[in-house]
Amino acid sequence: GDLRHDSWLDLRDMLERYIAYGRRSAQTGARGGALRHILFNPPAAFTKQFLFKQGFRDGWRGLIASGGAAAGVMIKHLFIAHSRALRHCSPPTRSDD
Repeated sequence: GDLRHDSWLDLRDMLERYIAYGRRSAQTGARGGALRHILFNPPAAFTKQFLFKQGFRDGWRGLIASGGAAAGVMIKHLFIAHSRALRHCSPPTRSDD
């Protein structure tokens, strides 16, 4: 018989999970979030998934999974960068004018 391992129900489920993982990474103080991470890590994740892990052998499904992996890395680093920026901002002050 066929052995199937589906990590996600569909594209929406995949992206929602990556958003949840990205939020969790930002909350736990994960490293990353610098401009170089945002620019270079997503293409590296795509290349790793599509070429080195041979996602291309799965056709369009491999292309979508590789793109999803790249999107997940981008989402994670954006959440980390946003969290770091919020920590460095001073809280808004209220004026009683």
